[in-house]
Parts: sequence; structure tokens; C-alpha cells
Amino acid sequence: MEVIIENIATYLVVIAFIALLFYYYIKKHKKHSRDTKRKIVKARELGFNEPVSLHPV
Repeated sequence: MEVIIENIATYLVVIAFIALLFYYYIKKHKKHSRDTKRKIVKARELGFNEPVSLHPV
């Protein structure tokens, strides 16, 4: 019986650790996406989304 309880405790610790890593990854990814969207909006406001010149093909 003790072995089963130890196994369950081990699995719970591992699952909690993986969930924590996943949470921090998602949090970092959302922040990066938000910053990128702000940069794109600012570039559009300043007109930097258009090329300076077009090269003839």
C-alpha cells in the first residue's frame, strides 16, 4: 500500500512541475505576442510597413 501512495505522490509532483513549466511558457509566449502586436501597430502608424521603394521586376 505504501508503494502505491509513493507512486501517486511522485506522479503528482511530476505533473505539477510540468504544469508549472507549461504555465510559464504560455505566459511568456502571450507577452511576446502582445509586444509584437504593439510594435506592428506602431510601425503602421509611422508608415514603416510600406517599402521605401519598389524594385522593378
